[in-house]
Amino acid sequence: MDKQAAARCWRDGNARPCYTYRLLTAGTIEEKIYQRQLAKEGLAAVVEDRAQSNAFDASELRDLFGDVAALDAASDTHRSLGCACAAASAAPARSAAAERRARALREGAVGAAAARACRAFLAGQVAEAQVPPPAADDAAAAAHAADAAALAAALRRVAAAVGADGGPATLAQVRRAAEQPFSDLRKAGRAGAVLAPALGRLDRAWRALVPALQDLVAEDLPPVEEDAAPAAAGAPAAPPPTGPACKAQVDLPNDDDLANWSHHASVATTGDEVLKSAMAGSALVSFVFGMEVTADLVRAHAAS
Repeated sequence: MDKQAAARCWRDGNARPCYTYRLLTAGTIEEKIYQRQLAKEGLAAVVEDRAQSNAFDASELRDLFGDVAALDAASDTHRSLGCACAAASAAPARSAAAERRARALREGAVGAAAARACRAFLAGQVAEAQVPPPAADDAAAAAHAADAAALAAALRRVAAAVGADGGPATLAQVRRAAEQPFSDLRKAGRAGAVLAPALGRLDRAWRALVPALQDLVAEDLPPVEEDAAPAAAGAPAAPPPTGPACKAQVDLPNDDDLANWSHHASVATTGDEVLKSAMAGSALVSFVFGMEVTADLVRAHAAS
């Protein structure tokens, strides 16, 4: 699917540059899965039994779930290549303050602005929960009203806890806390006619709100003036990366031959002006593998 999607981004006759991106979260099982995919693609090219090449063995499972790289790794994939190019040491070490900020961003730490937005979100859910669904008779209407009131009261308690000591400290914790009243009321035998629609509304509204909440998380964090760790006294400053790339592309490599792709410890050394403009001043991209395909490279590769 990945190769098919990339191939559809460019068609014969297109004279303009075309860029495709695959984003991975560094130091997570997602990156490990990608590494395994590359390894299996290489193996499938030399074995006839593709079912065999796509099977997990015990050692691979242990590697996937028991040896995930540290969260602050720039690229475990690059490290696993054993590459000694300039990109291996081009990224400056981050200060302790920068590490704390990066971890808080990953975890979605709830600060003052994010807490206010979460409380406003929950207040909206309370208002909607207080309107019970229609019922067939007076008895059902009374039951629905009681269930709606119980849900609204529980959501108010969750809202009051957000931003308070001992309350939800991350966006994920806020989401779990908001869902807990539904589970508790369901266990208490409350009517699904009230809970199911309300939970659906909460889920849709939360998904729509998450991008804005992530921006607020970043705004709540104190800025870090200097990300690089201070050099030892008298130690010369490390020179910045030079040239068009930390490591240039070699020939026209295969999709799974990342060792011969170009390696970049910063988007600033890539040739993609759109990527550089979009990520200017951001530390979200820690490493870039690049591969350029041109008509000249294709002809040269075919001739060789």
